[in-house]
Order: sequence, then structure tokens, then C-alpha cells
Amino acid sequence: VREIADAVRTAGRRAVDVAGDALARLAAIAPLNAMVHVDADLARRTAERIDARVAQGDALPLAGVPFVIKDNLDTVAMPTLGASPAVSGYRAAEDALTVRRLLDAGAVPLGKANMHELAFGITSGNGHFGAVGNPHDPRRIAGGSSGGTAAAVAAGIPFGLGTDTGGSVRIPAAFCGVYGLRPSAQRYSPHGVLSLSPTRDTVGPIGQGIDDLLLLDAVLTRDDSTAVAPEWHRLRIGVPGAPYFDALDPGVAACIEHALASFAAAGATLVPLPAMPLHEASDACGFPIAAFEANRYWRRFAAERLGIPFERFVERIASDDVRDIFRSFVSAPIDAGAYAEAIVCRRHLVHWYDDAFGTPVDCIAMPTVPGEPPSLDDVAAMTAGQGAALFEHVARQTSPATLAGVPSVSIPAGRSAQTGLPVGLMLEGPWGSDRRLLAIARRIDARLREHATAA
Repeated sequence: VREIADAVRTAGRRAVDVAGDALARLAAIAPLNAMVHVDADLARRTAERIDARVAQGDALPLAGVPFVIKDNLDTVAMPTLGASPAVSGYRAAEDALTVRRLLDAGAVPLGKANMHELAFGITSGNGHFGAVGNPHDPRRIAGGSSGGTAAAVAAGIPFGLGTDTGGSVRIPAAFCGVYGLRPSAQRYSPHGVLSLSPTRDTVGPIGQGIDDLLLLDAVLTRDDSTAVAPEWHRLRIGVPGAPYFDALDPGVAACIEHALASFAAAGATLVPLPAMPLHEASDACGFPIAAFEANRYWRRFAAERLGIPFERFVERIASDDVRDIFRSFVSAPIDAGAYAEAIVCRRHLVHWYDDAFGTPVDCIAMPTVPGEPPSLDDVAAMTAGQGAALFEHVARQTSPATLAGVPSVSIPAGRSAQTGLPVGLMLEGPWGSDRRLLAIARRIDARLREHATAA
């Protein structure tokens, strides 16, 4: 990202040429089905304006850098549908604040990325637009719900914006071999997001490197402070026990074990963390919070922005799995009492993280996802029960941090010896430590890439 912006700012490249190359790349990867809307005219017009501003001396941090936007983020110049026909007829009155900050910084929008319909899933299968393929093996899923964003970035687009409710930035980043940040709760503005769960939702960037995430975070927050990671001999990495390292696919287990061993060899201290029924707490409060808040949000959205009954909105949903969840909002909604209990239960997760970081450790490390991406055909053939089990398994690692509100980043840890597919390593830090966590991730990422080169 920085290299492209530097080249445009110094007249080494024109933004219109960079945009043309990115549009050609999107056309070449069209079979992946990563995009639901591409606006070549908008991209070229925006790039022309960037070139003119650069010629006038404007110092734009993202000058001419092309990017894609998940389809649940509001854009005035392009439709916003949440990749769902249920939202047909909606037009945003203004850009999402996160999108606007990127545009103001000189980034060039290419279009809207495909996603799991209404962000309610982890495969990016979509009954209306079709499933997103994984650039490393198009027969497999890209992960979700920000699958189109991650697939586009993995296939050569400089960066993209996604959203993360239970892992929807980090899961596809891991499956597609790129970098994804879920920031601390409230770090990024929620303005202009088609919401699933305001308590759990956040916008998150997906890029091709840690330096990309650092730059994008600075633009999105206007916080360009420099954090310094501890030297290896002072770095304390928390390693949780069961179930984070239980039932891992062999390729994932071997890759993560190798990574942790290399950190220890570099001088880091690996700190076993105290056990806690973390996932029981996550299961007890995660879905009730998301279901209650999604029901409340989308009922209001259907009435106020679409002018239709909620029941009609539900029947317009194209994906069977998502429609079934929304039908349950009508037939068996989570009540206010259960929601209040879930909010109280969420505090257990917050306390566990407080205790873990007080051990003390600088970050917590674990596999982003316990398994490798299943095939598109296998996912399409799953029963409702099998799909629910896959959801629970894939989001097992990522969900607790979303409920506790702590920052979490997925970086590539290597490739599975079994399949050759990417494996993600997830690092988590205390609330508000985003810049420091990214600095630590940068040090760790450099170590991983050194070992990959040596191998």
C-alpha cells in the first residue's frame, strides 16, 4: 500500500494507471466471484482526481491505492446490499465514516465485495450472488463473512475493508493467506455499517502485510503513533490451553507448533495461560447477543429504510441458512431477559482476558482457525445441522475476543504440509493496545517469513 502511494505521490506512477491495472486484475479473477459490483468508471474518475490533487501538492497517505469495500458498508456512489436481495431498494445517504476516511486519504474504490449474506456466516456462500472461491484453491471456501474482500486481496488487490462480528475479518484472512485486523471495540466508527450485532461488530482492514494494517489503522483512526515491540528476549507470548489447541487439523497443528518453537528459539518466553471454560462462556453469550441485536436492528431497518414488514424482508433473503436464522427471529426470538443474562455472562470473558494479560503477557497466540477450508461442494451439500457445526468449529478461536472487545490480528503462519493451503496465526492484545499489538505482529511476521525463506 505504502509503495503504491509513494509512487503516485512522487509521480513515479499515475493513479489512473494503477486503477486500470487493478480493474484488469479484478476481471482476471472474476471466476472467484469475489465482487458483487465493480464500478470501473467511478474508479477511473476518482483516480483522475487523485492525480490532479497530487499535481497540486496534496500529500495524500493513500494516494491512488485501489481497494474493495465489503457490501455491508455504506457507499453513496455504489449500491449497498449486504449481498442480499432482501436489502434491494436501499440507497445510502452518505458513505460509512471508515470508507470516507479512506477516500479522503486518496484511496480509489473499485467496487463492493461479495460476502456471506447479511454477514451471518463464515463460508461466504451466498444464495443470490454465489459462493466466493479461495484464490489458493478455487474449489474451496474463502471463509467469511468478509470472504470477497480477503479473496480479492489475496489475488492481488492492495487492500480492502471488511467487518468482523465473530471472526469475519480474521477467518477469511487466515484461509486466504493475508493479514486481517479486528481492532479494539469502539476504535473504528460504526457509522454506515449494515449491522449484525452492535455489541460485537467492527469494521476491520485486510491487507497484504502488517505495514499495510499499520498505515490503514492510522488513516482510519488518525492515530499514527509509533509503538515499539519488545525485543525477543523480553517478549512474553501467552499460549492458552484447551480447547484452543484441541482437534486441530494436522497441517494447522504442525504449522503453529513450528511457529511457536521458532519464537522460543529467538528468545521469547512462551507462557502457559490458566484454563477457563472460555468457549462455554462464548457459546452462552455469543449467539444470544448477536441474535437479539440483529433482530432488533433489521426489524427497524425493514420498517424505516425499506418500508416493508419484517416478515417480507425475511422471505426475500436468498440463502437458506441465513433465512432460517431470521425466521427464528419471528418464531422464537431471544427475549430481553436472555439478552441481559448474556451481557452479564460476557463479563466472564472480559475478566479472563484481564487476568491473562495480567500474568503478564504481551500478547496471546493461537491458530486463527482450527481447520483448513472445506470444499465449496461439501459446504453446499451440508444439512442445517452440519452447517451449524461447521460455523461453531471455524469460529471457535475467533469468537471470544469479539465478545471481550480486545484487538486481534491474523497473520500467515505458513502452509499446511497436507494441502499446501495457508494457515493463520492469531495474536491478541489488551483492549486499546492496537498499535502495540501490530508492532509485535510485525516482529513475529518477520520471523515467520525469515523461516519460510530459509526453508
